[in-house]
Amino acid sequence: MIRLAQLTAPEAATLARDPRAIVLLPLGAIEQHGPHLPLLVDWRGAEELALRVAPHLARAGWRPVLAPPIPYGVSTLAVGCPGTVSLSVPTLRRLIVEVVTRARTAREAMALRGRLIAEQLVRALGNRPRS
Repeated sequence: MIRLAQLTAPEAATLARDPRAIVLLPLGAIEQHGPHLPLLVDWRGAEELALRVAPHLARAGWRPVLAPPIPYGVSTLAVGCPGTVSLSVPTLRRLIVEVVTRARTAREAMALRGRLIAEQLVRALGNRPRS
């Protein structure tokens, strides 16, 4: 597994020229999950999902690159709870798009959520053109 944060700039530049490179971007809000669980449940789950998806992508001919998780999301249900960090949909969208487009590490990217709330992810990303 290639980890984006552990690459040097020249290594990232080499990877960016590889059409098989795909960035896996784990997404998960820091939010409450009751008194018995830590706030990191969602983003840690997204990171674990990326780690499990990566070998399948590699077998299919891709070169998966694990980006550091984005530990923020749109947490409408838990917004008033202590420890919850909730962003607006436009802010989350901009954050995701800028991380993916400015990393300049791969032509393709896949956003993964630890706790799938597809509606929120689709709203956050919108219909972004592939570049």
